[in-house]
Amino acid sequence: MSLNMFWFLPTHGDGHYLGTEEGSRPVDHGYLQQIAQAADRLGYTGVLIPTGRACEDAWLVAASMIPGDAAAEVSCRPAPQRNLTYRCRSPGRHA
Repeated sequence: MSLNMFWFLPTHGDGHYLGTEEGSRPVDHGYLQQIAQAADRLGYTGVLIPTGRACEDAWLVAASMIPGDAAAEVSCRPAPQRNLTYRCRSPGRHA
């Protein structure tokens, strides 16, 4: 039996404490890419991307990580067109 471990990709902000901006840092694409690559390097199965009204589109964030990450999986229930596009552009990475 294997254990699947995921890290969190903080698209809405990242800091030392939840619910406050104290000790926070700005989040940009480079920072998210760095986190995704670190999770891959450390052996995590993938990253969790938050969804909701205050979040960026999780599917587009996942697609933007493709160039720098060779193996992380994505689990999502997108519209069929998004699903097909992702599968065509990134074979074998849809969970």
